[in-house]
Amino acid sequence: MPASTEELFLSTRQEPLKLKLALEGFFATESAEWKERYGAYLKKRLRPALAALTRANDIEKLETLVNLGWLDSAALDAAIRIASDEKTTEVLIYLLTVKDERFGFHDRTYEL
Repeated sequence: MPASTEELFLSTRQEPLKLKLALEGFFATESAEWKERYGAYLKKRLRPALAALTRANDIEKLETLVNLGWLDSAALDAAIRIASDEKTTEVLIYLLTVKDERFGFHDRTYEL
């Protein structure tokens, strides 16, 4: 019998698998306890979580993570670079909009 997502999440030491399980579990679980557990893990690994969702082109889940208030400018910039490299245009536009709204573009001037 296959182990549940929760059992696998608790037992694995493989970080890529643990991240995948945490993302799946966070967005699928109905349990407040498990949502909190997965959330605590994801909050500590926000950049890899954003990177995984960016590569998956999953704007809906990205938006959920962004709206939790965990995001800092550095993590957002890393996700923007990944979206640009992966050519996920919709995700890139979304992330640039978030950057503009929350942090602005202070390091550049766009005067003509």
